[in-house]
Amino acid sequence: METTESISHVLRYCIVAQNFWKLLGISSKHHDFFLLDLEEWKKVNCSSKSTLRHHQLPWKIVFPFGIWQLWNQRNSFLFSSGMVTRNIQDLCIKKSAKFFAIVGDKPNENPRINIQDSIEEIP
Repeated sequence: METTESISHVLRYCIVAQNFWKLLGISSKHHDFFLLDLEEWKKVNCSSKSTLRHHQLPWKIVFPFGIWQLWNQRNSFLFSSGMVTRNIQDLCIKKSAKFFAIVGDKPNENPRINIQDSIEEIP
């Protein structure tokens, strides 16, 4: 029997997503994180003023990188490897930190350097 998998499932409800967000510091006390409808969830998290506790990275930067890592993880699992990549939260933090170091807290205002010249592949 084939079932349809929703975007909400991939990004919030499957065990991989649940563990990913938990490792980034989203706990059961953040119950709204899993209850908001998808559009509101994205809007609230992409405009959040909070920071990732141990890394002092703005959540509004970490969150979209988190979504991207989960999406890539799922596509890789389905279409390539059939395996779940471990530690995608570490990759999310590295990419978020690099972006933050280059662009800062306000990506739409005067980037510090030409981003295209500074991007390199993270191993």
